Amino acid sequence: MSSPSSKATASSLPKITDLRKLLNFGDASSSRAQGFNDIVRAFRRTYRTSTGVPGVDLHDWKSPEHQSELTKMARKFLDEQNYGRVFWPDIEGDAGNSIKLEYSKNQKLCSCQIHNYFGCVANNVQYYVNYETTFFPP
Repeated sequence: MSSPSSKATASSLPKITDLRKLLNFGDASSSRAQGFNDIVRAFRRTYRTSTGVPGVDLHDWKSPEHQSELTKMARKFLDEQNYGRVFWPDIEGDAGNSIKLEYSKNQKLCSCQIHNYFGCVANNVQYYVNYETTFFPP
């Protein structure tokens, strides 16, 4: 049985700008988005898989091995490094805050989109993997 990611074509998938919007970093010129991009860039450069493959080399979106490693990379970024709560904190009341995601409530979505974002950036091609369907079947 093939996964949805193996059937996807680059032209049928959202752009990296769409992934940034889903993660509430749509305005790439904002200081918040620039900070996010700086941290993601540094994390990807220093991340290594258990076999020593650099995070920046996880770019084969049709590879089950790369997908698995991107999942591990996303978990480390969001949970072990605590960036899930840093970038998508819980919000007390509305207070006019434009951040729509809260990691404690949207952990699955954040994980899926960070996984995809890492893959897009690594490949420097705009693609999306239907991670949620592949790794979290109904």
